Amino acid sequence: MRKNIIVVCLTLLPLLAAAQADDAFDRLFAQADNFARLFPREKVHLHFDNTSYYQGDTIWFKAYLVTADDIKPSNISRPLYVDLLDQLGNIVDQQIIKIENGVGEGQISLVGQYFTGYYEVRAYTKWMLATDEAQYFSRTFPVYRKRIRADEPRSIAHYHMDKSMKQRPVEKVKKITARFFPEGGRLIKGLPSVVGIETLSEEEGWVDVSGYLLDANGERILPISTIHDGMGTFVYTPGDKPAQVEIEYKGSTHKFTLPAAESEGIVMGATMRTDEIDMKVMRSAGETERNVALFIFSQGIPLTYVPVDFENASTKQIRIPFNTLPEGVIRLAIVDSEGNTLADRFCYMRHAESGMKFTTKTNASTYRPFQKVECQIRLTDSQGNPVSNAEVSVAVRDGAETDYAKFDNTIETDLLLTSELRGYINQPGYYFADNSLRRRKLLDNLMIIRGWRKYDLDTEFGLRTFAPKYLPETQLTLYGHVKSMFRGTQRDLGVSVLANGENVKISSTTETDSLGDFSIPLENFEGDMEALWHYMSLRYLPDDRSLFQGVVK
Repeated sequence: MRKNIIVVCLTLLPLLAAAQADDAFDRLFAQADNFARLFPREKVHLHFDNTSYYQGDTIWFKAYLVTADDIKPSNISRPLYVDLLDQLGNIVDQQIIKIENGVGEGQISLVGQYFTGYYEVRAYTKWMLATDEAQYFSRTFPVYRKRIRADEPRSIAHYHMDKSMKQRPVEKVKKITARFFPEGGRLIKGLPSVVGIETLSEEEGWVDVSGYLLDANGERILPISTIHDGMGTFVYTPGDKPAQVEIEYKGSTHKFTLPAAESEGIVMGATMRTDEIDMKVMRSAGETERNVALFIFSQGIPLTYVPVDFENASTKQIRIPFNTLPEGVIRLAIVDSEGNTLADRFCYMRHAESGMKFTTKTNASTYRPFQKVECQIRLTDSQGNPVSNAEVSVAVRDGAETDYAKFDNTIETDLLLTSELRGYINQPGYYFADNSLRRRKLLDNLMIIRGWRKYDLDTEFGLRTFAPKYLPETQLTLYGHVKSMFRGTQRDLGVSVLANGENVKISSTTETDSLGDFSIPLENFEGDMEALWHYMSLRYLPDDRSLFQGVVK
């Protein structure tokens, strides 16, 4: 009888452990979902009137601010900051744009002492800078010399930069450099993994090269190559000693050592099929006691999780149908019951028929100066039905002098692709030119290489506390500080401000905090306004008060 009780207990132990693991994964999913709801993300796209400018021009733009989870107009932030940065990374102009229902517009004047060259426009809300990894919209434009004659060719002047001038940090690149990105983030001895490779030249930037994977004895075992913008992949099973990659570049042979592999762990691989993601999860011999699950995220929102039941095997196959996933970047993470991320990679979900279609029809293919232009615009959904109440912005440019690249950034690439990845992505529209097998392969290479990062899901799972660096701004705020020449920082001080502009009047009262700082909400206005500041002590005598005159900017 005692033996039977022991047998029953041993039979129930795996079931109890599985139930406890499911409860733990439920808690992790709930924590991640709660975090995503409490701290929703924002994204921004700027639609510019041109692709390049001359000295003295004005950069006109329309701003679209959306929430990341549904790509719908955001009501989280109202002020949008738009910075213009010169070639040295210095902010030479900043505009604060008022956002209403996710839309705003503005302009940056290039009148004044602007050098020719390449300028960067960045756009962000304070809420987009609240995390350790700040996100912002970025676009670079050439600014040409102002032309004296209409037939004068466009040109950019070259300036001598003194060494004492502040320079942006530039990564040192050797004649040829190779970087390696394991698909799930780690290499485990004895487990095959897809490894992304990126090759960068000092002279040409990203270059496509060919070479070989070498074994521990230096023998060639696998031909490898990069196939687009210096990116490619190969399969590698690491052993006790890291292997090397041999690359041929301009007649010279270069060797690079792959990252060292860990003794125990879990690796993952994802293959994009025509209608599903084919997932393979593999574990080493020392990982048999760990309960793990596959978590699926989209735009920072956890969609679901699937417990990975190996059933005494070392490999588990999981198939994820496309129709269960939204469009855009999908994050797949293998997580244990304690919330530790063991493997992690990005995929791009692209449905065959999705999104809106924008078509135009004009009354002529080319136009003479000042000739009347007639343009019909049609916006339809994926089924061909007209879309009503859509916010549309249109830019008309001179086709003969445009710097537009065929596969340039679009609102789709900005909001769904580049905002989810790291680093500069050359011609992001190239990956959406068609839905061929080759194009999907190139897009998946981009996910493995540009999506690679150290595991950063600890905050979402509640393993690490999160304190935002900024809070969402629902309106523009005037910040100030009060300091007395005799008493130092003035805390608990009453502050009132009166300002009168052409169309705007400001009247508000607040108090300084323990550091003497104060803030007052403002409505939108342009330029400067004369203002009266009134400070009244809340700690000293009632007649201890001062009146100052200043300028609100």
